[in-house]
Amino acid sequence: MTEDDLNLSGKWKGIFNYLRAYPPTHFDAEIREHNGSFDGETFERGTALRDTGKVLNAFVSGVRDGRSVSFLKSYDGFSKRRSFVQYDGQLSSDGNEITGTWDIPGNWSGTFIMVRYRAFEGETDAETRELEVSVR
Repeated sequence: MTEDDLNLSGKWKGIFNYLRAYPPTHFDAEIREHNGSFDGETFERGTALRDTGKVLNAFVSGVRDGRSVSFLKSYDGFSKRRSFVQYDGQLSSDGNEITGTWDIPGNWSGTFIMVRYRAFEGETDAETRELEVSVR
């Protein structure tokens, strides 16, 4: 697959990791790419403080330049102080995985991985859990 053939549109599963005390957080994403720009939504279960167990919705907006991916995630209903998270990563050569780092400037940072849903087709639950454990 050439870089011109890559497109982020579709459904993704992901995990982001904290560098501090919180456990990794799983999320689902749906992305729509148009000519290198993209937007979409993410859904995750809160794991920190008063958000524990709540379903958190966020909006993403970003760009893909070849295999380089950069986007902002903005949580719905949060104060401006906590609302934006910067993600920077690299898309795999087959276009099915993005790995990189996330950052809330001056506050938190960590790593993340996103995998296309179609990459999970035909896998057993045990194989999916193995992938999830391997990115911790």
